[in-house]
Amino acid sequence: MTDSPLNTVLIVDDDPVLLRMVENHLAHYGDIFQSILASGDEEAKQIIESQEIAVLVTDLAMPEVERGLELIDFVHNHYPEIPCIIITGINRPNVTDALQEEVDKLFLKPLNMEDLATAITDTLEKRFFKGIMTGVPVAALLQMLNMERKTCLLEIKDPGRSKGLLYLKDGELYRAKIEALTGEEAAYEMIPMTNATLQFQYLPTRKISREIEGSLMALTLEAMRRADETERLTL
Repeated sequence: MTDSPLNTVLIVDDDPVLLRMVENHLAHYGDIFQSILASGDEEAKQIIESQEIAVLVTDLAMPEVERGLELIDFVHNHYPEIPCIIITGINRPNVTDALQEEVDKLFLKPLNMEDLATAITDTLEKRFFKGIMTGVPVAALLQMLNMERKTCLLEIKDPGRSKGLLYLKDGELYRAKIEALTGEEAAYEMIPMTNATLQFQYLPTRKISREIEGSLMALTLEAMRRADETERLTL
């Protein structure tokens, strides 16, 4: 398990009574994770953009179903590494069956608090259970993953930088993010790193869309060319 700053669980619901009930019960797990609350999707988005969230737990209807769906779409599109757990009072097969493929866990109300706590701790264990590698050149690791056609989510931490994320599917780079950069520009920043700390993260069950169209080989060549050019300019 990672240190507590990474283990922040965001609970989102427009019912203040339910929010407090969930918060009070989850307080018993304070040695594993901390909970923060949001009363709607807009507040939740602001929190996600301002700090690191390990797991999202959200209601669907707040009060409209569209609010919950918009929050889920926002996380899928901008923070695909965050696992999503849904709690909802909507018990319609056409809704719940579709959501099962988009989120990591779905609970129907009335909510069993202990089941929710177990789902959160299990998700945290899956997300952060992988070993850590240090001092491995990112380009070399990506080449190996490409040769083995691996699908994975790779967290990258370089001294003095915020963490970055690389998502590969069948060995090709689909998405990249570091600080304010996304897509190819983010990949160009991370690929040349030679002294980073690398960790394989829990891979979400949902499909992650592709934002980077170029091949990994082409991206690597361009990233190294840019790194060499930057180094020459600084000499």
